[in-house]
Amino acid sequence: MSTVVELKVTVAGPEAAPQVHALTQLAFAGYGSLQPPSGALSETEAQVREDLALHGGGLARVRSAPVAAVRFRFEGHQAWVRRLAVHPEWQRQGIGSRVMAWAERDLRRRGHRQVRLGVRKQLPANLSFYEALGYWVAEDHGYWLELVKTL
Repeated sequence: MSTVVELKVTVAGPEAAPQVHALTQLAFAGYGSLQPPSGALSETEAQVREDLALHGGGLARVRSAPVAAVRFRFEGHQAWVRRLAVHPEWQRQGIGSRVMAWAERDLRRRGHRQVRLGVRKQLPANLSFYEALGYWVAEDHGYWLELVKTL
């Protein structure tokens, strides 16, 4: 796995909704057969804008081109990482790991000491990806697993 040296991740607010929405649609396009269906594929740009306005996220670029995005969700004192999306042409180059490292640093800076995320059981490669980053299964929710990492 190579590393993209010029990757830059910045905070994504509602103004980044067009790029975040487009990246999410591209990255999740292969998940159309999941049961139940992924909500990511039916999201509108307006919903992404609202999500970013409420919770924020990150947008990664190589030079000026958007290549990855991630979103947060805050529920009480819990911080969730959601919708990690890497453009298909940029996958398997270490970008997802670098975006997750950025997200974890950002959450730690905000005072969070733990982060949660969900992974579909039907996507074992995604589970392996997050386990390699130090996440562990905290709860089984039927068709998806809740993973946790202490920051």
